[in-house]
Amino acid sequence: MKFLWIQLVLAGVAGIGVALLAPWSSVALPDKHWTNQRLAEEMAKLGYKSEWVDAEGYPESWTQGLYLARGDDARSWAAIVGSRTRRDAETLWRGLIVVTRVNRYFVLDRRPESLRVGTFWFYGDPAEIARIARHFAVE
Repeated sequence: MKFLWIQLVLAGVAGIGVALLAPWSSVALPDKHWTNQRLAEEMAKLGYKSEWVDAEGYPESWTQGLYLARGDDARSWAAIVGSRTRRDAETLWRGLIVVTRVNRYFVLDRRPESLRVGTFWFYGDPAEIARIARHFAVE
């Protein structure tokens, strides 16, 4: 009987914890099963357009990955990728995010312009990073 009472109390505490966390965890964090396409679809909900950028499709790119820009950015992807050369950091990242997969060989300092969400690293414009962090409820 004593153990039943303890189990009921623990179940109640767990239920309250789930109820309190529910509003902040409405978006599932990306895991190893998320594809770049699935991430692009999630980012489209926030108003981002996306493009896969690699050396084959964009030889001038020095950063490869899934590029995100605001949907109202009228520039072509060629213009966005081409603007990433020989620029100061503020101009380099303005309105742009690049996403890569986390792996054990990839090390990125935790700076305002980077964010790890599940199995993805986002880096770029600090304002956009903050917006994505709020969306996934991570810091």
